[in-house]
Amino acid sequence: MEQQYQNTPQAFEEDSLDLRKYFYLIRANWYWFIPSLFLALAIAFMVNRYTMPTYNVRASLLLNEGSSAKGLSGYENVIPGMEIYGQRRYAVNEMEILKSYSLAYKTVQQLDFGISYAGIGRSGLKEVVMYNNCPFYVEMDSSKNNLYGYSVEIRPVSETEYEVFVDDQYEIRETLKYGEAFNSIPFNFTIQLKNPENFLGGYGKYSFKFNSPNSLANIYKNKLTISSNDERRGGVLY
Repeated sequence: MEQQYQNTPQAFEEDSLDLRKYFYLIRANWYWFIPSLFLALAIAFMVNRYTMPTYNVRASLLLNEGSSAKGLSGYENVIPGMEIYGQRRYAVNEMEILKSYSLAYKTVQQLDFGISYAGIGRSGLKEVVMYNNCPFYVEMDSSKNNLYGYSVEIRPVSETEYEVFVDDQYEIRETLKYGEAFNSIPFNFTIQLKNPENFLGGYGKYSFKFNSPNSLANIYKNKLTISSNDERRGGVLY
């Protein structure tokens, strides 16, 4: 025990010597640390400014036990305690229905997610997703070919004209009037204005793309997670 007390000051002395070593090492190379700090802050600023925010949505669903009782067979009504099994089975069935492709497809159709709109900032690095607040809307000619998931850029020129851009793969650049049909091999659509003032005074450029309902339904179906608050009864889903 005495020897342990004698070694303790020596251990503290070695620790203090190590701290001094790192202190002088940082002090001698300070010109590397200061630029690194500014670079890290600049990267953090760019990431926060130009990264598209994502959000999680949570909801709870209370199952009606009366509905589950209707699906019970005869022996489940006779044997005490078997109603718990029936309620659990009902909860499992409801979970599968909520995660089904058909329900996701109907939801996508009702929400009108067939076309995605975005406003492009002056730097061209950030796109702000727009839904009902987009100053124009696109009428897709469903009788002709249209590529899904491919971005088309729109730049307002005046109160009556706009320019349409598609990247170098198709090399499309054309000036059209609002309400005039645009026809090409990959895209066929018409741009209609909702609010000309916001269109000219808003973003410098806009973009849109056609979305496949089947692909969106699969994406949202796979992102949906459902669990029960009670493993035995499963009365609440969230």
